[in-house]
Amino acid sequence: ANNRGQGGGAQSSSAAKEAAAKEAAAKAAAAQRERVEQKVEAMGYDGTAEAQLLIARNEAFESFRKSYRKNQVIEENKAQLKLKYDEAKSLGDKVNGSRAAINNLKGQIEAARRDRAIGE
Repeated sequence: ANNRGQGGGAQSSSAAKEAAAKEAAAKAAAAQRERVEQKVEAMGYDGTAEAQLLIARNEAFESFRKSYRKNQVIEENKAQLKLKYDEAKSLGDKVNGSRAAINNLKGQIEAARRDRAIGE
């Protein structure tokens, strides 16, 4: 009897996660549609047949992209790429900071050499 209660809880948890995922997907789709509508409006096609075609085309592509069987792999790769990009940007900032520190020290060394040459 105890196992059934646990199994039901796992199923409820799974169903809740699935419902939350569907809700998140619906919100993302609505946000995507809004962005596309804003772009269409910015291009001056708002309220025209071309606008509806552009929006429908985008929705069809998004539907295909989500149903594509390798979509999960693509999304994982995009997430990894973003992490690597952020890491590279951080390292670049560190390199630039180190370069600035080196140039500052070079300037101090050069100034000390000038002062020593003048003092002699």
